[in-house]
Parts: sequence; structure tokens; C-alpha cells
Amino acid sequence: MRFDSGPFGCSVDPATGNLAVTNYIGRSSSPGNVAIYAQAKGTAKFYSTPIYYVYFCGYDDKGNLYVDGKTNDEAFAFAELRKHGSTFTSITLNEKVYFPGGVQWDGKYVTVGDQEYDDREASAIYQTTGSGGKVVGTTLLSSAQDVIGYWIDGKTVVGADTALNDVEFYKYPKGGSATKTLTGFNEPVSVAVSR
Repeated sequence: MRFDSGPFGCSVDPATGNLAVTNYIGRSSSPGNVAIYAQAKGTAKFYSTPIYYVYFCGYDDKGNLYVDGKTNDEAFAFAELRKHGSTFTSITLNEKVYFPGGVQWDGKYVTVGDQEYDDREASAIYQTTGSGGKVVGTTLLSSAQDVIGYWIDGKTVVGADTALNDVEFYKYPKGGSATKTLTGFNEPVSVAVSR
């Protein structure tokens, strides 16, 4: 596999096995992009996005791909590539996200992380309608300082907190204080849970 400059996040479409990889920034400091590898192998097809710095991505249950990141002037940005589509479309959320975090399908909603919830040392996960742009719920991770990537597993969310050097478990979607903490990490960025 060949990646562009700065691979950052990835997601696998459960229906097709396609692997999407976000490239934070392109070659020679051009805008970031998304590389999609058919069935997670071979040569990628690259997609430009309306996002300059591309952070994280996640597929929903229909094969639509969502990405977040920042514009050239550092504002939060969110976009969607519809299944079988060729162009990303910008989505405006009805809630302010201060710093992009992970993107994941939770079984009902497209979730978007905020590493600096309410512009402070706190983290949250928003449940969104995806292309509709509506935030319908917020999971505040009140024990966290900077959860970048997370994994939702049923009624539990596991988050990597780079500021506290730990991995924290929370009730989902309730949030609140961590129910369990794993320590001994050095600036963890993301997590994945296997069954």
C-alpha cells in the first residue's frame, strides 16, 4: 500500500471491506485527502475533500464515509462521501466542535469526537444525523482531558487520552466519570476493541 503524506486515521466499510485512510496533509503541503483501498489491498483511489487538514474517518451502516478535520483557517470541518459517490460534500453541524476527534458509527448515529469540548481541557462525543448535520446527543467524558480516538462497543466507549497517558472506559451514551482506567501509556492516540 502507498500512502500520501501524513496518514492519520482509518476505517473499514463492513459491507465491502474497503479501507479508507485519511491523509492529514498532501504531498508538498497540499490539502489532505482520503485514500480508499478496495477490499483493503492494492492501489488506492484518492479523493480530495473540502477539508484542508483531514483527521479521522468512519463508515456508517450504509457505506457512506464521513471525515472530519480543519479548514485552512483552523475551523472545524465535516464532510461525507456517499456510497458509490465520487465527491465529498461539506456538512455543517448545529453544534460547535472545537478540535476534531474520532468519527465512528455507533449503530444508530454517526459520532464525532471533540478533543476540546466547550473550548477547555475536556472531551466529548456528539451523536449526529450524519449528512443532516444535526447533533442529537452529547456524551461528555468528564474524567478526560484529551480523548483523540475512541471505540464504541455497545454501551461502552473506550477512549485514548493523550494528555493523561491512559485509556479510559465510559458508559455510552451516558458518559460522566470513567468506570475503568488503564495506565502505562505514552501519549496514546486511538484504540480498537476486538471481540
